[in-house]
Amino acid sequence: ALPILDTTTVTVIRIGERRPIYVGDSRHLSHRLVSLGMRPALAVFTIYLISLGLGLGAVGLAHATLVQAFIILLQALAVVAVVLILLFFERRAQPRREMR
Repeated sequence: ALPILDTTTVTVIRIGERRPIYVGDSRHLSHRLVSLGMRPALAVFTIYLISLGLGLGAVGLAHATLVQAFIILLQALAVVAVVLILLFFERRAQPRREMR
């Protein structure tokens, strides 16, 4: 789910900016996590963990009751919301404070 969401949102952003979808940029989730201060290896590991969590939720749906399925759906929607926030909202540049 996460790679599909990432690719889809980056494609939508490129189309919205009227740029070719095949030209690379740094809009993917891994690049955004690195720009927030993560090391590249940690950013990839974070994406793996998110994918694992969504995958385990999907596996659990096979034997879930209606309430459990609803909780899994809420968990997946929360993860998708956080990923979309990371992909679409720019980080504001904050001036550095001088230390005294």
